[in-house]
Amino acid sequence: MSSPLAQRLAQAKWGNFPVKDLFEIESTKRKFDANKVVVLEQGTAPYVIRSSINNGQKGYLNENEQYLNPGNTISFGQDTATMFYQELPYFTGDKIKILIPRLSGFNKKNAHFL
Repeated sequence: MSSPLAQRLAQAKWGNFPVKDLFEIESTKRKFDANKVVVLEQGTAPYVIRSSINNGQKGYLNENEQYLNPGNTISFGQDTATMFYQELPYFTGDKIKILIPRLSGFNKKNAHFL
């Protein structure tokens, strides 16, 4: 006997969807150069770079909050092709795009599924 989850997955309608139909793709509000900022172990908000480890986070910055990118989004490192769900608002380094969900009910669980 299969689990309820397996049954729901078997009944789901699967298909191909262009990323632009699921997300708005935006540039970051401001790029913070890793060589010119003080990265901390704790701070105002996470600092997301093009790293493939630690959810792309290098540490934290204490910068002007007007430059925070929204939480509940996906960060995309353009030249490393790294994508991570960012639950909280965050600052970014260079060559990061922000994927803002067009879907209602978008959250950490379904972000990881995507």
